[in-house]
Amino acid sequence: MGTSSRSSTSSPPGAEDARVHSAVHLLKGAVTRVIGPRRVTFAGPGVLRVRSDAPVSTQEAGKVEAAANRKVAEDVEVLEFEMERQEAEMHFGTGIYDLAAPPEPGAHIRLVKIEGWDVSCCPCSHVETTGSVGAVRVDSVAFEERTREALFRFHLL
Repeated sequence: MGTSSRSSTSSPPGAEDARVHSAVHLLKGAVTRVIGPRRVTFAGPGVLRVRSDAPVSTQEAGKVEAAANRKVAEDVEVLEFEMERQEAEMHFGTGIYDLAAPPEPGAHIRLVKIEGWDVSCCPCSHVETTGSVGAVRVDSVAFEERTREALFRFHLL
């Protein structure tokens, strides 16, 4: 693998963004475990788009929230590192591009990894451990028939 680095949340500017971006990775992993592998995209602060053929039930949304918060409670390391694109795809597949578009072939990409939970290409800053995110609350899940996507609206406590 490439060089490992960790972002710091000790400096206040951007700390809230780092928490939100890290929460996106937690929710992506939770969605995968609760409703199965889906294309997940970050639609902006507090909104996650999930490809879905049917609406997500209130019960499923609650399970997604609970799964994300269990990972928060585990307080595991959030790794950030770089790899050459082809090597990253060989190790992790092309699902790493849900949250960021693939770069040109041969380029190095920045990956974020929560061991056993999520690996994604992501240029944003993140917290050092999942516990730094704090509690994740799923406020609502709306289904967009036209795009076949569920919109998870969330906030952090």
